[in-house]
Amino acid sequence: MTNVGFFLALLVIFNIAIFGLLILKIYLRNLQWIIPSILILISFGVLIQNIYLPREVIAADSSIYLERAIYQGNELWVRIGQITTFLFYLLSGLGILAALFLRRESQSKRGLFVTIVGISVYIPVIISSLVSPNGGFRHELFIFPIFILAVYLSPRQDLKDFYKLIQIITLVFIYGSIIALIVNPSWAGDDYFSSWIGLNYRFSGLLSHANGLGYLSVVSIMITVAVKQRKTIRALHIIASLFTLILSQSKTAWLALIIWVIYFLITRYIRGKKTMSSLLMFSILIGIFISIPLIIKYQSFFSFLPEEVTSLTGRTDIWNISIGEWRENPIIGYGPNFWNLDYRLSLGEQFLWAGQAHNQVLHTLGESGLLGIITLLVYLLVIYLANRNGLPKKTMLLSSLTILLFVRLITETPLRNFSLDHSFIIHAIFFILLINTSTSSILTTHLDKTNTIKTHQ
Repeated sequence: MTNVGFFLALLVIFNIAIFGLLILKIYLRNLQWIIPSILILISFGVLIQNIYLPREVIAADSSIYLERAIYQGNELWVRIGQITTFLFYLLSGLGILAALFLRRESQSKRGLFVTIVGISVYIPVIISSLVSPNGGFRHELFIFPIFILAVYLSPRQDLKDFYKLIQIITLVFIYGSIIALIVNPSWAGDDYFSSWIGLNYRFSGLLSHANGLGYLSVVSIMITVAVKQRKTIRALHIIASLFTLILSQSKTAWLALIIWVIYFLITRYIRGKKTMSSLLMFSILIGIFISIPLIIKYQSFFSFLPEEVTSLTGRTDIWNISIGEWRENPIIGYGPNFWNLDYRLSLGEQFLWAGQAHNQVLHTLGESGLLGIITLLVYLLVIYLANRNGLPKKTMLLSSLTILLFVRLITETPLRNFSLDHSFIIHAIFFILLINTSTSSILTTHLDKTNTIKTHQ
């Protein structure tokens, strides 16, 4: 390199550094933008990464290809994921440092208990990764705890503006998926011969799996109902989201929407809304823990039905293996390598499709043992109490997403969050609402009681 070239390179680097510092100064001036920017970053990263995923290779052998590609790290979509993760750490770190040292707009006195409980869900698996003979320690275990800490230290969100933001994020996936279906149907979905509605096509759209699109479609419907806007616009968004939900053929997402509709119809038209809301939410929570043992125990009673139905598309086999693994490691569990590629290969190729236990309780048991279950139960209890503290009208979207979360716990692992994907986005939105809605309602109640006492005095 010549002296002129070297000088020009230094000049470019200097200009980039100055420009970056200016942006950083503007960015940190208002910490209100920390959490929305992280959410936008993750959503954009997930969107671009899924667009570049080679769909034909995934359809042929998704498990082996995906995990080996991530390990090797030389695919474009993997690089996009790495860049997204790096920027996530950067923005989260900046937000945490700014809140700790600049002390600007920090709300550290509100939501501490919710934060501790949320982070504690991930502590057992970190412990298991360090002390379990199967190991598995990696930086991804800290992704959601770091996000929780950033949310706690950042200023509380204006819920009206936040609702608009998350609606835009979900609608980008919904309408983008519909456009993908129109332009290239074979890219946007796959053949599906286990349909309950007689449609041999399963729609995944801009996501790599149809279940992801199904869950985001339900989130989109829930948000659209909660946001105040013109009826025609609201109807259009709901129709589009229902369209993607139906074509996704995600049965768990369908069930969540049905339970959500029943829940709000009952709480709206029956007297004693607060009591009924609390009772229904508690019933759903109890159903999570009793449904799996009942399904496993009485599976043989429904042998007259197709095997796909009685086994819940093979999930009962996964559950039985997970229970057996927990019995081998009752306290700390198997570790975060539970149901990874090597583990599945050791069981046989028939289990390659299962990258998780397809039940949050059983996966937590197998992955981090009794320590994990205790923290999971506490987190779910806090979520239940947060919904019970106010009427559905006050915490409508939080209650809606709680129902989706509870239903997903039965057949998925929505709280695992070891990678930046659609599940991370949904849980991130939920936790932001949890710490904002629950703490603000508790604070308002406390202030009202204080003001009442002062008035009587």
